[in-house]
Amino acid sequence: MKRREPRSPRAPMLADAIREAILRGTYPSGTKLRQEELARTFATSVIPLREALHTLASEGLVEMLPNRGARVRPVSSRELREMSEVRSALAAIGLKHAAPRMTPRVLARARAISKRMDRARDPRTRVNLYADFHAAILAPAERPYLVEAIRGIILSGLRYMPVWVAAWKETGLLTPPPGFEHVLNALERKDHADALYVCRDFLINANRIPIVTSALSARMPTVFGERENVDAGGLMSYGPNVPDLFRRAADFADRILHGATPADIPVEQPIKFDLVINVTTAKALGLAVPDKLLALTDEVIE
Repeated sequence: MKRREPRSPRAPMLADAIREAILRGTYPSGTKLRQEELARTFATSVIPLREALHTLASEGLVEMLPNRGARVRPVSSRELREMSEVRSALAAIGLKHAAPRMTPRVLARARAISKRMDRARDPRTRVNLYADFHAAILAPAERPYLVEAIRGIILSGLRYMPVWVAAWKETGLLTPPPGFEHVLNALERKDHADALYVCRDFLINANRIPIVTSALSARMPTVFGERENVDAGGLMSYGPNVPDLFRRAADFADRILHGATPADIPVEQPIKFDLVINVTTAKALGLAVPDKLLALTDEVIE
C-alpha cells in the first residue's frame, strides 16, 4: 500500500496568504500563478506551495490547468448572477419557515449585524457579515442544511471581491450600499411573502428538487419559467415552449445552409408559451385551481 505523505504545516498559512492576495486584487482574475515566483515571494519550497494551491482550487479561487500550472480563476458575471438568484430563492424559502417563529431577540441580533454591515468599509468584512445576517435571520427556521447552503453560496462569492472593490472605487460613493432595514421592518410587521417566483437559470434548474421540496414543506406556492420544475413538484410554470424553439432553430439552420446570410435573418422572439399546472401540488397546498384557469392551461399534471 502506498504511504500517504504528511501534509506540510506551512500549506495552510500559504493558502491564507495567497487567498488574501487574490481577494485584495494583488493577483487579478486570470493571472498565472507560477510556483517558482510564488516560492520566492513567500520564501517557501514548492511542496507546501502546491498543497496550498490545491486548497485554493477546492475553494474555487484557483484553476489547475493540465500541463500549464495554476491561475486565478476568471470571474464570470453569469456565475455571479446565478449565485445571487439561487441564494435569493433559498432565502425566500427559509424566511417562509422562519417568519412564523420570529422573535424580538432574533430580530435584534439580525439588526445589530445589519448595522455593522452598513458601517463596514471593507468589502470582505461586508461579505462575511452578509453571511452572518442570513444565518441569524433564518435561525428560527431550524433548517441547518438550507442555512449552510446559503452561507456557502455567499462565501464562494468572496472571489469576486476585487471586482466589487474596483466597482466601488469607480462609483466614487462615500457610503456602502444599503442594508436590510426594510427586510427587518417587514418581518417586524409580519408582512410576509405568500408565494415564490423562481427565475429561469441553470443553477436553479440544477437545484430544483431542494427548492421545490423546501417550498412544499413551507406550504409556499411556486411559479417557474420551465415545466420541468412543475414535474418536480412546483405548482405552475409559464414560459416559452422549448421544443418549438428548437424546431425554429432548425429552420434558421436550413435557411443558412441554403445561402441566407445570418446577419440578414431577423431576430425572433418566442411565439408559443405554455401554462402548466400541477393539481396534485395545488391539493397538497390546500389551493383550489379555478376552472377558468384550468381551461386556459396547456397541460395539467395530476
